[in-house]
Amino acid sequence: MRDDSLLAFEDEARTFDAVLCDLTEDDFAKATNCPPWNVKELVVHVGVVLPTPGALGDAPPGDPDLREPADYYRRLERGTTGYRDDIVKRTQDFAVGLADGAAAAAFLTQRWRTSLAEWTARDLDRLVTSRGGVTRLRDYIVTRVISHAAHGLDLAVSLGRAPWTTETALAIMRPVFVSLLGGEPPAALRWTDADLFARGTGRRALDPADRDLLGSWAARFPLLS
Repeated sequence: MRDDSLLAFEDEARTFDAVLCDLTEDDFAKATNCPPWNVKELVVHVGVVLPTPGALGDAPPGDPDLREPADYYRRLERGTTGYRDDIVKRTQDFAVGLADGAAAAAFLTQRWRTSLAEWTARDLDRLVTSRGGVTRLRDYIVTRVISHAAHGLDLAVSLGRAPWTTETALAIMRPVFVSLLGGEPPAALRWTDADLFARGTGRRALDPADRDLLGSWAARFPLLS
């Protein structure tokens, strides 16, 4: 039986791909809610942040400082201008080498399929070293589910479409957002997993009623960006 992390990643990636198949070159040229990227560049970014084959090194021997998926987003560097500027530039530089939006979509498909094949062949409890430190491969994959899903939501917003985040992705991402928040959201919010995901990533703003019910926790939003 396949691990939930692999199922969630494949479901989200295939759903994202299906949307891209319907886009025109005019769509790929549209601005996004992730300035200064257009849709083509946003698609490229989703592929660029997936590891190339063999890029995830084995953890060094010894007692590791094991990180959970939420720790990946707690890194202080993520909030710096330099970190963000580097991501923007690397993405734009890579996108220039792709002829059009269709080529960007093909690049993303090739990259996620390669990643999925490599992960499927490995022990998901294996400790690997990524940009976020030492983690289980399974937990690293959860961060890639979040990347695909969050930027899928960006794409939906940018194109004026309804969100398509899959139930498998929402289920596996929820514990990460609960950890980043520091506990379960107040039941009075009546948030679905999709609500927590959209608000936790800052793709949907908290309204005054949300803030009242969250109290001091409201200042933690967005939980990641």
